[in-house]
Amino acid sequence: MPVPTGLTYRDGAPIVYDPADYPAAFDRLLATLDYDGWRARQAERRGGPRPIGIGLCAYVEGTGIGPFEGADIRVDPDGTVFVHLGVCAQGQGHETTLAQIAADELGVALESVAVVGGDTSLVGYGMGTIASRVAAVGGPAVQRSAAQNERYRQAFEEVATICRERGTAVQTIKAIARGPWAAADRSHATWYQPLERQEDIDRAVHWVVGRPGIFLNTAGDLGLLPKVLDAASRFTRRPSDEEMTALHDATRMSSLFGLPT
Repeated sequence: MPVPTGLTYRDGAPIVYDPADYPAAFDRLLATLDYDGWRARQAERRGGPRPIGIGLCAYVEGTGIGPFEGADIRVDPDGTVFVHLGVCAQGQGHETTLAQIAADELGVALESVAVVGGDTSLVGYGMGTIASRVAAVGGPAVQRSAAQNERYRQAFEEVATICRERGTAVQTIKAIARGPWAAADRSHATWYQPLERQEDIDRAVHWVVGRPGIFLNTAGDLGLLPKVLDAASRFTRRPSDEEMTALHDATRMSSLFGLPT
């Protein structure tokens, strides 16, 4: 057991023990349990029909460990915020803790946030509910996911403004990307899993070309190229945010690089 000598304690893992008086904590435990009293009762019952066994174990657990955790935040048109996680709660209260993080970052009411954990069709990666790690690792994932949309929008607007001032073209690539291939059979000559239905491709292409000054790079697949060109030739208006959210949810789109969407 680590003793308060000023030394740094490690047990082979790349985690340093928190500074604390571990023997004092153990002595406090013994006093709280009335350990001496139970030892006396044990001695009294030794050899009788109902003996008492006493055992204590103390250990230090590495908590808040990584290496990563996944979170995905989606906002319905009615304002409901869905926080999807790669881990399931086992009674720890993740639903409350992580909902508070999302609500604070987004500036919405706590009651409007719904936390859903463990659905691998929505979040394809997660390390699990172990070692008191969800708040320490999953919490920042929720915070970053909630903050990313606004930061991404601001960064894009800054780049678009600079390009417009300098007369530089802005091109969008992978506009019809649905997500990484993962376990799906690769049916197209693209390194990502693409949207395949014409109506889905229409919506994705029209979203891109519907913004003035933004150009579209076509997909490098002979089966998808005619669909992309067809969609571009029939452009009339840009889809609404609600329509794009519906496409996102219906096709279960995800980031190509494991980032929150």
